[in-house]
Amino acid sequence: PQSPWNVFLSTNGTLTWTPSPHETCELAYYIVHIVLYYSDPVEEWEYEVAELTMDASHLEKCQWFAFQVSAVSIDGVRGSAGVIDQVTPPPSEADLTLDYLNATSSGRHIYLQWGLPEEWASCAYRYRVAAYNEDDDTVVDRYGIMNTMTVIGLIPCAQYTFSVTAIFNLEEEGPPLVVRHAAPEVGGETTIPNLLDLDVTSTSINLTLELESLQVNRCPIYNLDVDASPWFNTSYQITDQESRTPFSISWTDLRADSLYYLRPSTVRNLRLSANNTLSWDPPLNENCEIAHYLVYVLLLDSDPAQYWTYDVTERSLDTSHLEGMSKIFISDKASVHGQRGGVCGTYQHRYSTTICSYNLLSWTYWLARRRSERYELSDLFLAIQYVQEKANLEINYVNVTTSERNVVLEWALDQEWSSCAQRYRIVLYNEDDDAATDLYTSSNSLTVSSLIPCATYTITVRAIFNLEEEGPPYVVKQDAPEFVTDTPTLLDYKVTSTSIDLTFRLQTLENNRCPIYSLDVNASPWFNTSYQITDQNNRTPFSINLTDLTPNSLYYFRVSANNSAGVTLPFQVAFQTLEN
Repeated sequence: PQSPWNVFLSTNGTLTWTPSPHETCELAYYIVHIVLYYSDPVEEWEYEVAELTMDASHLEKCQWFAFQVSAVSIDGVRGSAGVIDQVTPPPSEADLTLDYLNATSSGRHIYLQWGLPEEWASCAYRYRVAAYNEDDDTVVDRYGIMNTMTVIGLIPCAQYTFSVTAIFNLEEEGPPLVVRHAAPEVGGETTIPNLLDLDVTSTSINLTLELESLQVNRCPIYNLDVDASPWFNTSYQITDQESRTPFSISWTDLRADSLYYLRPSTVRNLRLSANNTLSWDPPLNENCEIAHYLVYVLLLDSDPAQYWTYDVTERSLDTSHLEGMSKIFISDKASVHGQRGGVCGTYQHRYSTTICSYNLLSWTYWLARRRSERYELSDLFLAIQYVQEKANLEINYVNVTTSERNVVLEWALDQEWSSCAQRYRIVLYNEDDDAATDLYTSSNSLTVSSLIPCATYTITVRAIFNLEEEGPPYVVKQDAPEFVTDTPTLLDYKVTSTSIDLTFRLQTLENNRCPIYSLDVNASPWFNTSYQITDQNNRTPFSINLTDLTPNSLYYFRVSANNSAGVTLPFQVAFQTLEN
């Protein structure tokens, strides 16, 4: 028999299903197999049901169950199951109302936390979080299974109303709980104005600049600062409007045949090598003549604050004298030093904060312009700085465990250096087909789910401390977990009055290396035979010759492959022998 369709658990605890529309067997009854998840030992029940419905209201409320419904033919053959995993519905007296909903700013995002009454907390199937933007009248729904959510992608400074609803199944939701909160200003610095139009005469320059739209950033813009020192330095006040139309500036009484320029551009490709040499590339398309570079170093968590300033003419700086510094720290919001930006704006690059052991450094880079000594903030830079003789880059151990089809890797460095690794490189080398795959992670564990069953792998794990430096590999060997082979596929057949020849294709070794032992052919009540297979490296098609059959008779076959992990679901086919 075919798998039943539309298995469904209603809010009153009634389990229903429908027969497969492709069903050709005459059915006798159904078997309902129920498994309670997260029980030790496993609890399960099985029922024989003649109808297309079953009362499951006796099951414990608000618990995860697997419901498997199989059809049984009048010949006693049990088909494959239709399956759903679902939480049993709450009792009628359940209170679906959330107890609380809190909203707090978290960097550039908003962190929401809520809770149901403790008695009903396990009943929620999932939660719906609706973020309504009051300024542009739009709403975005998000779903989660936890009772917390970090809402990202918000428009800075926009006013939002958040509503959270507990969902208990596809039919029932609790009442929403609402909280209002404005999106943080952090990360809301407006972008550099865009030059729309330019008109130059002998004594005047007219600029038209486009400001960032309110659909992207609702933080108010107060002024536009134009710095053309030593000739002038002016701030133009802006009355922020809903439309944010282009802003025009006119400079008059200028000197004919003279060059007016703003600040130098941003330096590029900041990097810190393994020998602690800081280097960078000059700006692209720079019109200013660069005299020298300033590097400003701030040691965080020091009281009083410690900082150093370096004035260099080359594009590099030796930082190895800064002993004991473990990792450079990326400031979430850089302070602006020196003269404020003009039309070019102030460049601020924001990154996540990464905490390592020992001291933290914040590097900011300032570019000097000839004569005026005005500085422009450049990229903030993340890198690892350590003294090579002191650092132990070796991984202490790698633990390997298997879970179903997955291999779980866990490893550790010496505790003194464990927080300083930038990331880890894991190489999975398949010894059977001579193929290697590189994976990267920033945590000290990794779950690998793409391994070929029963293949032998050599696994190496390395700690990466910067782009140039890796620790030595830690090597382990591991066989991928076993997994049942695919159902055989019928490639060819030949039918006569007294014989049937079948040719089947087996799953290739490239997809499953678990050895196949036999091909089981069940044509009860006529015969039930197991054909032994000598598994080979190429796994050629396997042929079966069935003889001494009755002419003009219908034979129904169920063909399964049996490998080291178990037996596949059967390939099902029927053939009618020819007349004499």
